[in-house]
Amino acid sequence: MTELELKIPLKCLSVVIPVFNEERTLEKITEKLMAIPQLLEIIIVDDCSTDRTAEIAGKLTARYEDIVKYVKQPRNQGKTAARHSKAATSHRKGEKTANKFETAETKGKPLRVRI
Repeated sequence: MTELELKIPLKCLSVVIPVFNEERTLEKITEKLMAIPQLLEIIIVDDCSTDRTAEIAGKLTARYEDIVKYVKQPRNQGKTAARHSKAATSHRKGEKTANKFETAETKGKPLRVRI
């Protein structure tokens, strides 16, 4: 079950998802985020995954072309660097940003977004 606790009525939320080898979780997490009424965009920042993460992200950007964006780091630098990279920050359009979002770590836990 997804828990959404948002108090802002407009589409103003940018969600930055740093990913590394998240082929098993990326699509599911993205689908959960799509349920947020205030969602403006999802920016997937790939930290040089070696699995099918890039392929899955490509399918998500095609499916949700106005919402999901995909950028790939030039080299693996860790989640914090991916989260705050120029690639991620230059694509952000929302007034509010959820950039401490985790993927595999949310497995089995409710998704909570608070602004």
